[in-house]
Amino acid sequence: MSKNIKWCFFLGLNYDQLPYLVELRNQGYKIIGCDKNPTCVGRDYCSKFINYSYDDVKNVFNHIQSLRNIKVDFIFSAASQRSQILASLLADHYKVKYPSTQNIQKVLDKFKTYPFFTENNIRIPHTTFIIDKSSINKCLNKADP
Repeated sequence: MSKNIKWCFFLGLNYDQLPYLVELRNQGYKIIGCDKNPTCVGRDYCSKFINYSYDDVKNVFNHIQSLRNIKVDFIFSAASQRSQILASLLADHYKVKYPSTQNIQKVLDKFKTYPFFTENNIRIPHTTFIIDKSSINKCLNKADP
């Protein structure tokens, strides 16, 4: 492979992601696309295609072993928030700059976000975690004038 080829690992290849795929191709990137839908519209924009969900971390990593001669330069996803976990793991694998998995999990999980905010003196509005019917009733009773 030529050292001048730039590769992007792209997660999610649905219609919403097409403008990003086109732009990356226009910038000269070759695309390794990953999507669970084998007939996804973005597949035609990819130089390599991996037919797994971005939730299927184990199989994606098993598959990329066959791509070990490719140096990935960029990780991208405009897909769901869950795709960011795999994007972060791939970035770590390919030594590409990206937010850490730990930070992404903190942002996606309020049970992790709020303690992180508290530890770093970031103020948040009063928050009540509803975990069952009893906690809903307790919250509603407090709100009753």
